[in-house]
Amino acid sequence: MEDKSRKLFARIEANIEEMESCISQVKRKHNRILSSPFHDEEDFHELDRLMAKIQSYSTNTWSLLKAAKQSRQKDTVKRSSIRMENVQISSLSQKFLDALADYSAAQVSYRERKKKLLKKQLEITGQEVDDEQLEKMLDENRAVFTQDYIVEVERAREDLTDVKQRYGEVLKIENSLRELDDMLLSLSILINSQGEIIDSIEQHVLEASEDVRDGNKEMASAAKKKRKIRKKTLGIIILLIILICVLITIAVIFSS
Repeated sequence: MEDKSRKLFARIEANIEEMESCISQVKRKHNRILSSPFHDEEDFHELDRLMAKIQSYSTNTWSLLKAAKQSRQKDTVKRSSIRMENVQISSLSQKFLDALADYSAAQVSYRERKKKLLKKQLEITGQEVDDEQLEKMLDENRAVFTQDYIVEVERAREDLTDVKQRYGEVLKIENSLRELDDMLLSLSILINSQGEIIDSIEQHVLEASEDVRDGNKEMASAAKKKRKIRKKTLGIIILLIILICVLITIAVIFSS
């Protein structure tokens, strides 16, 4: 494997490890936010920062994986280590896919729990909505928390502020999940195509092995034929020598 490839794979692996670390921190932050009755701005800022880092690492990793794949496709006939590098790309792609799937599952779980809290707080402020209405509000990305929806009394104002903030968090998660879905789909396609490349290389290796075996058989057959020809030639030479000796003997006898 070339030094350039090693460095590229090391960068990809380091990115994935950083992603996994950020994802673990995101999960802990989710639990902290959901278990706290108070809205701590610092927690939400930290969560935004972690999500931005994951997005940055995932985008960079995705670009590096695509670049690695394109490089391998160009070099397929140039280097004997190409199969090892394709296996490495496939392994890293699967690791990246697992990290993204883990992050997506964490975001979905957090989104659902946030929506339940949001629904409860809407009910506290006097606005009752079912799951379908809540989904519709979120999908339309409307300013759902206005005087048309939440009115009633002065005491609800503090709750209303918290509801708005939590609604904003749910929308952020929705957008993050859409981006993740696109990347997961593209990555699945990459892994599938990478598998096809590896299968193709393995097939070429098998065919090459068969060609070598056939070549060895032909060489063995040719060597066997050559030995037979040598034996026949040697036999003919011996017969000629014997014949010459006999003729010389006869000639000597008659000359006497």
